[in-house]
Amino acid sequence: MAVKINDGAQRAATAVMANLLLQVLQKHSLVTTKAMEVLQSYARFPLKNWNGTTVGSVEPVSFAEL
Repeated sequence: MAVKINDGAQRAATAVMANLLLQVLQKHSLVTTKAMEVLQSYARFPLKNWNGTTVGSVEPVSFAEL
């Protein structure tokens, strides 16, 4: 598997890898409630500007959803 993200920041790669790990753990019934909470917080999170105002979000999208 290969993942290429060209956004100039690491935040997208973090979201993709957290989501991938979460999906693998769920598929094999290895995910705990705590692990799910932690991984979801890395996979989906708000983007804030310098003033702390939410201006967007980062969340992974599979090719099937595009």
